[in-house]
Parts: sequence; structure tokens; C-alpha cells
Amino acid sequence: MNTRRLISGIVLMIGTVSLFAQGELDALRHSQYGLSGSARALGMGGAFSAIGADVASGTLNPAGFGVYRSSSFVISPTLLIAQSQTDYLNATGTGSRSNFRLPSMGVVFQGDTYYDPEETDPSFRFKSYAFAIGYNQVENYRQNILVNDAYNPASSIAMRFAERAQGLDPDELGSVEALAFNLLVIDTIRNQGGDAYFSAFNRGQINQTLQRLESGTRNEWYVSLAGNINDKLYLGGSINVMTVRYEQEFFFSETDVDNLYEVYDPFGNFGFPLEIPSNELRYTDAFSTRGSGLNARAGLIFRPVDAIRIGLSGQTPTFLSLTDNYQSSLTHNLTLDPGVGPEEYEQSTANGEFSYTLRTPYKLTAGLVWIAGKRGLVSADVDYTDIGSARLSSAESSISNPAYYGFEVENDNIRSLYQASLNYRVGGELRMDPFRLRAGAAIYGTPLSESGQYYDEYTDNQTITQETFDASRKFFTGGAGFRQPNFALDVSYVNARLPEKFSPYTLTSTGAFQPTVLTQRVSHQVTMTMAFMF
Repeated sequence: MNTRRLISGIVLMIGTVSLFAQGELDALRHSQYGLSGSARALGMGGAFSAIGADVASGTLNPAGFGVYRSSSFVISPTLLIAQSQTDYLNATGTGSRSNFRLPSMGVVFQGDTYYDPEETDPSFRFKSYAFAIGYNQVENYRQNILVNDAYNPASSIAMRFAERAQGLDPDELGSVEALAFNLLVIDTIRNQGGDAYFSAFNRGQINQTLQRLESGTRNEWYVSLAGNINDKLYLGGSINVMTVRYEQEFFFSETDVDNLYEVYDPFGNFGFPLEIPSNELRYTDAFSTRGSGLNARAGLIFRPVDAIRIGLSGQTPTFLSLTDNYQSSLTHNLTLDPGVGPEEYEQSTANGEFSYTLRTPYKLTAGLVWIAGKRGLVSADVDYTDIGSARLSSAESSISNPAYYGFEVENDNIRSLYQASLNYRVGGELRMDPFRLRAGAAIYGTPLSESGQYYDEYTDNQTITQETFDASRKFFTGGAGFRQPNFALDVSYVNARLPEKFSPYTLTSTGAFQPTVLTQRVSHQVTMTMAFMF
């Protein structure tokens, strides 16, 4: 064992590879939509694509801006409290985060067209138009995933480093694997030519603790134009700029609870057992994504009779240009000299950066509204989207982007792990002038394919079984409002239940146990919208 490799605090100035770099999770993370719009739309479960006259039209159906009867300025401050309930290896944990934001704001300029009954065909009258500009927050990433002392009898993150190092000489290792080698988290196997590796925690039987802190938002800025034909047909279109800001801090530690210093020889060679007297291993990963992209949206709202409105809209794929920044570090606590006791060694990679593009899927939306005169209304929406059609790509190598990467494996994973899904929203509003009461719900179908829903579970009798995970998202909403000719005040509450599964590390060896984190983010969002008509 070469103890001269253990040099504390060195920063490795070579290419950095984060465990959370670009992959199929990015495609899912930046393709999903939550509920968005004003407090009125949120209070009705987001079922607003066929109603119109709301800033939610910028994200759902731009034809809704044609329903406006006056110009309007809308602003919506929000308080979000997100609690994450997590299960990992039968250990549970709860974490919470909160923030105050401004997730929706917009201004709509409405105008009536000139009408001369002697010169204009009354069967086709272009009555009014609207121009709108603003933004809606379509996703909030904020959460805190936390689990302490989960007992893993079968695998270790160190085995991941050893897998990725196999077949490479020590001077050819990627940066994270080089950290592991320098700190004796992995080492070469005797008499195997110097390119075969074993890991310090080779047999599991360790306690694992993890925390993932996430923050950021995905906002959609829209510029929309809409028109009203005879109060029967409303048409609209928009150009939208998507902005992405995502940040993640991942902390992962392993403790050898049984003092299993000796590891077995997987090849049956003499000279074993080898010994790495490990006490604790800590891995941290700081990861962030910034970027923007474009999409377009067009739609219509048709009113065959006064009591019914039918809405249809379509959104093109979003073409996002993204840049990831990341840095990793490892800390290894081990006892090389029993007379001295345990010592701690740490190394970090240099900051890494990589730019790439993500094409998110298109989306189709249909809506139906029944208006019960001045008593209220009931509305329903359905979306169709296919996250399995999302694609990652990288520009060809150049001076500005020397690190070309093809994403063949990641795109194959997107095709196999994700599928088409339907999102349903329903809501209602009761009118008691000048007050309003609202309620709604939404169910977003699972984007995971049948194979994507499976995960490994390690049972008490030490066998690996396959379980399935329901990734459908659920929203329950309510709200109230007060309306005057030139002012409206609305308040809504949204309870969202957003499940997720991910692996803290991946293993590809045949029969290797792949641990999975199951978490459900339960968020409580209170939004107040103030609208000023002019």
C-alpha cells in the first residue's frame, strides 16, 4: 500500500467528472411543468387553458389574452414551503426549505378595433386585440433531501469508483476516480497488472448518510399577440424564452460500522486479504446549471354558445443551451498507524464546466369550460407530452468547446426510461359578487416507462427484489378572490406532492445492488395576486 499518495488538500487540475453531470435526470428535471399563473388560475387547479383573461394564458394558451376586455397589470408574490419525506434503505428522513418569490408577473395591453357596420361584414368582425408580455415560473426546484444512518449490507460508493477505474492505469483515471486512488479509497489489486482495482468498502455492511440541497427555478418569459373575432373565436400566439437556474449540493458519507478492514479477493488470487483500515468516507459534489432557450406556442379558444368554451393549444419543443459547473471532493478517514489513531485526508477536483443543449418535448393542451351564467364556472384541461423524446447533444469540438461528447448512452436511457404521459387539471369557481371561491386538483401522469419505474430493494433475508415506483404528481388547490371594476385581489393555496427516485451512485457489475432514494416533496404554496385594470 502506497501511503505516499495520501497528501491532504491537493486540488486535481484535470478534467472533472461529477456524479451528477449531464444525463437522463437533466432531461426529466428540465422538461416537467408544475402549476403556474395567477392566484386565480392556481386556485382552480391550473385548469385555465380555455378560460383566458389571465397571465396563465402565457404558459397554457396565448389565445386567452384575446378574452381580455381591458388592459391589465398583474403581480403575484408567493411563499413556498417545501418538505421532503425520504426513504433510503429502510431509513427515513425529513428535510424542509422555504423561500419567498415573485413567480408570475405580466402586463396586457388590450385595444378595440374600428367598426363601421356599413363597410364591415357583420359575420366576421375582428373586434379586439391584445399584446402581452410577462413571465410565469413553471418549476421550482427547491428542496432538502436528508437521510441519516441508512444501513447498506451490499454496496458502497467506493465500488462505483473502482468500477470506473477498471482497465485504466492510475495516471489515466478520471478526476473523481483519481481522488479515490490518491486517498486509498480504491487501490490496485496485487498481481493484476496495475489496472485492476478493489475498493475500501468492498462488502457493504456500512452506514450511509446523504443530503441533497436543491434550489433554483425555471421561468418562461412570453411575448404574446391575440385577437377576438366576433366574441366567438379567439386566436393567439407567443414566442417564449425559457431561463434555467438550478443548484445542487450533494453530501454523502459512509462509516464502517463493523470494522471490516479486510476485503476479499474477487479473483481468487494469493496474497489476499488486502487491508485498507477505513473508518469513514465523505463525498461532496457541488453542481449548478444555467441556461436559456426558445419555444413557440399557438392556440385558439372557440365559444359555440355563451356557456361553453373549447380551448386547443400546442407548444413546440424547447431548445435549451445549458452550462454545468461542478466540483467534487473526497475525505477519507483511516487508521494507517494504530499507535497514532485515525487520520483524515482530503482532496478536491478543480472546477469543471461543460456546455451542451437539451431539446425538451413538445406539448399539446385541450380545455373545456362550462360557464353557469353569473353563478360560476367549471373547467378541465388535459396535456399530452412525451419526455422520452427529449434529447441531449453537444456542439462539435472547437476552441471554445474542446470537450465534445455524444450522449449516446444518455439518450438511449431517455428513450428507455421515459414515456408519453397525460396531465389532467380540473377546477371550479363560485361567484358571489364581489367575492369568489375556488377549488381544483391536478394529476400529472408518470413520465417513467415500465422499465423506468423499477428499482432494487434489499430485503431482510439479504436478497435483491425489484419494486415499482409511482412518479405521478398530484396537486390540490383552493382560493378566494375579491373583484372590482379596476382592481382584483386573489389568494390561493397549492398543496403539491411530487415524487422522485434517484440513485446516489450507479453500479454496472452483474448482480451488484443498486441503492435507490425514494422521496416525496410535499410543498405548500400561498400566492397573492393583485391585478390593476386600466
